[in-house]
Amino acid sequence: MNKQFLSLLVASALMVCSCQNNPQQKETASAPQDTVVAEPQPCVADTVLTAAAQYYSGIVDATMAYKRMAKVDSILVRDMSDMQKETTYLFYPFGGPDFIFPHHIAPDADVYFLMGLEPIGNAPADKDASKKSIYAQALSTYFNSSFYVTTSMQADLSKEKVGGTLPIITMLMAKEDCQIISVKKMNFDEQGNMVDATDKDAHIAEIKFFSAKTPTHEQTVYYYRGNTKDNAIEPGLTAYLSKTLPKYKVSTFLKAASYLIHDGNFSKICSAALDHSWAILGDDSGIPYRFFDQKVWDITLYGSYCRPLKCFSDYTFQRDLDAVYKEKKSEIKPLDVRIGYNHQSNWMCARKK
Repeated sequence: MNKQFLSLLVASALMVCSCQNNPQQKETASAPQDTVVAEPQPCVADTVLTAAAQYYSGIVDATMAYKRMAKVDSILVRDMSDMQKETTYLFYPFGGPDFIFPHHIAPDADVYFLMGLEPIGNAPADKDASKKSIYAQALSTYFNSSFYVTTSMQADLSKEKVGGTLPIITMLMAKEDCQIISVKKMNFDEQGNMVDATDKDAHIAEIKFFSAKTPTHEQTVYYYRGNTKDNAIEPGLTAYLSKTLPKYKVSTFLKAASYLIHDGNFSKICSAALDHSWAILGDDSGIPYRFFDQKVWDITLYGSYCRPLKCFSDYTFQRDLDAVYKEKKSEIKPLDVRIGYNHQSNWMCARKK
């Protein structure tokens, strides 16, 4: 076993604390006014898993990726600090294993809900040393472009290679200085409740964690694996979204979403985002501009709008959005970082009035 990895395991094991009912803090008795009560400390239940994720994520140089994220962060802090502070649920349709962008957009969210077609798989373990180069390739693909090309992702995350999204998600969480508490496999019942599932049957991965940004706030990432097209979406997912999203202050994020919503076959996912979000941030491949009622939404545009790549159908070109970018050129805010498919990227931030 790699010495660096072994030292991580040993150091991590010393960090394990024994919390029972509440993983965030123990109940403390009232103390005299002159007594200093210690700040609540997180209980990290699975330090071995965290160490494994740190080890495998550390084999890839993410310098360029985080230079890109630094530019994204400057825009978020300048123009979208309300989203960062107020969002309690980050909804990310078609996000796949991308954890870094939503974590920067809403660092204090209670829940991150990622969705994709790729299998769940298992988080990396100390026995996976032989997969080091395969993990490196998969992470490099993401870091180099800031998004996953579908065909590359399907190849990288196949059973024969990485084996699913959990290795990528947990390694990206390690890059973000997150401490993983637990990983659980689940499914929806028809009423939209999450229930335990076997590895073979699971459609949902639940990852509970603490972040260095919010060290005493337990947060949860869900990755849902399934077809969300209108004619294939499972009733349990629609039931879950309809009853869960209204309980939170939801922001929706879409990036490199393959223009799936544009053809009208993903209306249920689109409606969930439009109906239940107070803010939606995305590029032109997400929700089309024409779907936003100007009486309901305030919209701020960034960057420059270019015709979609030739590999996408003609209907993905938004003439109305193109016209707005041309007519209101002086009002468009700069975006000096690649976000989506085109090197000249665009962003639309919509907030409900």
